[in-house]
Amino acid sequence: MTTVLHWFRNDLRVHDNPGLVRAAKVAGKLLCVYCHDPAGEQVLPWGVPRVGAFRRAFLRQTLDALAAELKARGSFLLELHGPEAATVVECAVSYGAKMITYQGEVAPEEQQVEMDVRAQLSARGIEAVPCGYSALLNFERLKDAPERMPDVFTQFRHEVEKQMEVAPPLEAPQALPPPPAGAELVSAVGAAVVNERGAFKAEHSFFVGGEAAGLSRLDHYLWKTNAVATYFDTRNGMLRADDATRFSPWLATGSLSARTIFSEIKRYERERTSNKSTYWVVFELLWRDFFKIMALKHGTGLFCERGIRGISPPRLSQTSRLPPSLGRAEEEQQFKAWRQGTTGEPLVDACMRELLATGFMSNRGRQIVASVLVHNLGVRWTWGAWHFESLLVDYDPASNWGNWAYQAGVGNDPRGTRVFNVKKQADAYDPKGEFVATWLKGLV
Repeated sequence: MTTVLHWFRNDLRVHDNPGLVRAAKVAGKLLCVYCHDPAGEQVLPWGVPRVGAFRRAFLRQTLDALAAELKARGSFLLELHGPEAATVVECAVSYGAKMITYQGEVAPEEQQVEMDVRAQLSARGIEAVPCGYSALLNFERLKDAPERMPDVFTQFRHEVEKQMEVAPPLEAPQALPPPPAGAELVSAVGAAVVNERGAFKAEHSFFVGGEAAGLSRLDHYLWKTNAVATYFDTRNGMLRADDATRFSPWLATGSLSARTIFSEIKRYERERTSNKSTYWVVFELLWRDFFKIMALKHGTGLFCERGIRGISPPRLSQTSRLPPSLGRAEEEQQFKAWRQGTTGEPLVDACMRELLATGFMSNRGRQIVASVLVHNLGVRWTWGAWHFESLLVDYDPASNWGNWAYQAGVGNDPRGTRVFNVKKQADAYDPKGEFVATWLKGLV
């Protein structure tokens, strides 16, 4: 009987999982694994871990939920620890796997892991089968390959909407092949270690990890509240949970698929209403795909200070409160104030304190604080991107770094430098000061 290993990455679900479905069809024995790489424990220069407490807590909840779904289908989740490529390959060899299925990733680090896995498997005669990306579109079926896609989102959207075919989401397997002998005992021991490491508290977080929670949020936002019908008008809200979809943490871990969201939006349009708001949710999913394609196209260029445009980012704009001779010590001081929410700019400080307390910030808030960090405080945009990578519960490499580069003027924004007027932003999106009052007690 053929043993197949499905390597879970950012596809932590059983619904609409092409790799898991492929593995289940061909396997006599199926081993489902997830690897915790010690690279996530790296500490950044300002003293925070690369993968912070909120991301770890959400991941722990997600893995526990995935393990329960697999158990209900006759399988289980084996959690591994160690350098990802070598550890996954060693596991495949140990259990005599003839094939590994997995989801492709777009960022350079994750792609390098894939290349290492494929090379090591090939040397051992084991087949590696990539099964798509965490995306709405099927990148392989687009008319143009990623390297020929335009760097401007509007051009990209017009191009893909002309040929847009979104496959229906795959049903979750009702039953999975049994695991190879001996693997379940190893899984039980490994899970105990992970649970101990994952004992993080996230009392203030709105989000609960796991596939069922993601699907429940989708059902709530569309069918229970009809909030999706007003999304376009409320999407920049900063305080209320239903102002925006808040799907991003489940999308980031793959416990909710973009195709499932699209499918439900189309059903909602057929059964209730189709308007600019329902379209705009799909529009945002295309933004997510756009940054993934940009990561595939530009590789490390999306993640370096000069960006995909290869230009020096602005240190200071004409609106800066700091002198042009900003030194490193001053830059670090400004960065610390920004991180801690003590810049003296109420809306910025409220956003940053929300991030520290919850691991989340609204999209509007992210744009505002990024503009201030780069253009008003003169701090390197990459520092902000790293800080967000650590803290955001919905961290996605391509979207996070792509949006930061965009705001810094070295990314995909055709207009170049984009400087936000914070007072105008506050007047437009927090006119009564409710958001600021929530996070900065006594200032309003």
